[in-house]
Amino acid sequence: MSTTAPTMPPDIRAMRISIELVLAADIPRADPDDPESRDAPERRFSGAELATLACTYRAHIETLIPAVQAWAEQLPEGHPNRVSALLCVGQVQLMYQGLGPGDTDAIRGSIASRLARSVRTLCGHYDRLVP
Repeated sequence: MSTTAPTMPPDIRAMRISIELVLAADIPRADPDDPESRDAPERRFSGAELATLACTYRAHIETLIPAVQAWAEQLPEGHPNRVSALLCVGQVQLMYQGLGPGDTDAIRGSIASRLARSVRTLCGHYDRLVP
């Protein structure tokens, strides 16, 4: 994964729109004791669609990490936005490296949700960092 700043700024709006496909269904359960009470992504999308969404979100992450990192590193040491953004970048990098494609649709749905949440968080950091 590259850590150099991109030449073109990320299209945050397009990224946010793309993650809504998965996160719209990623809501708290109406009944925490009922595992069927939440609409899981694997029930809305096929395995191939989930794999495509995960690939799209991975590309978003590969674009966002160097952008967020570059903007955060411009802030003074100890600045809360710098610390928070760089911690997020590190956490996403660790999670990203450990995620495979998933063997079942349920796992692929979980991976797509996790990647989409990471994209959403990185977009939030980008919005806070860029003037």
